[in-house]
Amino acid sequence: MAFTDINTNRQVLSNYQLHVEFLDSKANGPAATKAIIDSVSRSPQKVAIIGPLLSTTTEYAASMTKYWNLVQIGYAATTIALDDRNEYPYYFRTSVTEKSYTAARLAFFEHFQWRKVGIIHSSIGAYPKLALKVQQQLAQANINVAVLESVDKDPTLAFKSLKSKDVRIIMYFGSTTTTREIICLVSSIANILRFNLNLLPKCYIWCNAQSLNII
Repeated sequence: MAFTDINTNRQVLSNYQLHVEFLDSKANGPAATKAIIDSVSRSPQKVAIIGPLLSTTTEYAASMTKYWNLVQIGYAATTIALDDRNEYPYYFRTSVTEKSYTAARLAFFEHFQWRKVGIIHSSIGAYPKLALKVQQQLAQANINVAVLESVDKDPTLAFKSLKSKDVRIIMYFGSTTTTREIICLVSSIANILRFNLNLLPKCYIWCNAQSLNII
């Protein structure tokens, strides 16, 4: 609709005609890279890219679009890695970043008077950097981050740390897929944790970058 309005308005880019080419990234970084290379290699000349949807796929795209001086506009990617203007000079976004949730988290924690939390995070991508940044922000608000652990496939060691520090509020930073995997894994080993670590049935709050769940 916006392209139609621009093309029919002689006062906006009167000497140009905008065309849209839809590409399928397949939610996959290498696939998105190939699709972009194929697109810029054929006419007409490309001037901008919108998307992709996922943060990981967007990082792939943004790391190479700069070589064609292509402006890239993201509408959903939230990773803080894309804030690096040296690495991604032509990337802009309309969505908020993951660090933008910190103010809401702090207000939530203050409301419930939660003064001690644990952070576990994926070791992939910008999540370690994000976890460290959130830890620093929480520390400035006098909230004790008692546990900061990296976890991907086996969260047992992280759970032991949470148990030993009696941490009930747990923040997890990872992709949507890994978040689901971690939560499902928690459910699948609940009985083991109950008998071996005495972790359940006490109430634990799990928070991730986009939602809050009580399990």
